Amino acid sequence: MARRIKEERIVHQNRIAEKAGRLFSEKGISHTSMDEIAQSAGYSKATLYVYFKNKEEIVSFLALRSMSKLKDVLVDALDGEKHSKDAFLSMCMALVDYQKEYPDFFDRTLTYIRIDTNDEDHSLLNQTYRVGEEITRTIAKYLEAGIRKGELRGCDNYFVTIFHIWGMISGLIKLAKEKEEYIQLAGKISKEQFLRDGFEKIYGIIDDLKRSWAGQSAQRFTEGVEGYRTDFETFAKAIGQFGELISAVGQDYQNLENEL
Repeated sequence: MARRIKEERIVHQNRIAEKAGRLFSEKGISHTSMDEIAQSAGYSKATLYVYFKNKEEIVSFLALRSMSKLKDVLVDALDGEKHSKDAFLSMCMALVDYQKEYPDFFDRTLTYIRIDTNDEDHSLLNQTYRVGEEITRTIAKYLEAGIRKGELRGCDNYFVTIFHIWGMISGLIKLAKEKEEYIQLAGKISKEQFLRDGFEKIYGIIDDLKRSWAGQSAQRFTEGVEGYRTDFETFAKAIGQFGELISAVGQDYQNLENEL
């Protein structure tokens, strides 16, 4: 114990977070207690609270670490030297890998992102939020580069476009994870091929719309932007409805299997 006192605070936090992360993966965040984390990390509960004030702070610490890794991977995937399609597919596969390694934090990226307005700017929540903003800027730069090279269509609102794309990609990844067995059974296709085909189709939507507006006047293009946004929103809703349909069919299949 004396040796640990001499170590920097971050060393203890990383050690505790590593053990907590494993417990979260095995049992789920809500079913893991601070007592279990302390025991797994080899600390007394009192010492554990020296480094983290509660379980949520450990979760925030892990979220910041995982988001920082995701940012670095996406920066590399969206290398401006790549063709826009190659970069897009690299980004998609980076998100697939992120979901495999950090399933809980992947799900959290799809829910409300908290900002700590009552704490200092360097709080874990605010640091994580800023990393998320850096990821958004990275994707915006990718879109800008693709437009300049003529590989992507013009964009009137990068924020909206990024969230449309993010929603479609993450929705497909979640669907593939939750319905992997059914996809293989009914679709006669592997999860990996299902994802690759889906990512190709998503990029195809972007590419087809870019080509369909090529050569049109700026005014004409602008008039079509609202329709394009509506198409994206409709497509996103369709993915959600399709997911619900797959869930229902999968449940029927499970019920039938149980009866047999």
